[in-house]
Amino acid sequence: MFATRCPLGSIKLTLLEPGAYIQPHVGGHNLKLRAHLPLLVPSLNATEPRNSARMVVAGVEEVVWEEGKIVVFDDSFEHEIWNLSSQPRLILVVDLLHPDMTQEQFAEAEAMFNLPQGAPETGVNMAPVQTS
Repeated sequence: MFATRCPLGSIKLTLLEPGAYIQPHVGGHNLKLRAHLPLLVPSLNATEPRNSARMVVAGVEEVVWEEGKIVVFDDSFEHEIWNLSSQPRLILVVDLLHPDMTQEQFAEAEAMFNLPQGAPETGVNMAPVQTS
C-alpha cells in the first residue's frame, strides 16, 4: 500500500572499494527496512576467505553477500561493513517501509517528514507549487 512512499526512503548504488571498511553505524530510525541486492560481489582468490566482503548486524549476525540474493535488514540496528577482498563490491540499496508500521504511524511519519498526505502512489513525492 505504501511501497512508493517510504519516509526518508531511497534507492541508490553503493560501491565499496577493495580494502574498505565502514565503521559501526545505525540508520537513525526504525521506520524502514533496508534491502541490499548484490550486483557485483568480489570473486575471491585462493588466499581470500569466504567472508572477505561481509556485513555484521547487531554485533552477531554475519551477512556474506551473494550476487542476485537479496538481503533485508533493519538498519536501525548497529551494523558494519568490510570489503577485504581485492575487487570492488556493488550493491543496489532500496529502503522499504517497515512492515510493522500501522497506518496511523505512517500518517505521523508523513507529517514529521513533510510528505504530502494522501498523494497518489506515483512513486514520486512532489511538494505543492505555490502560485502568486
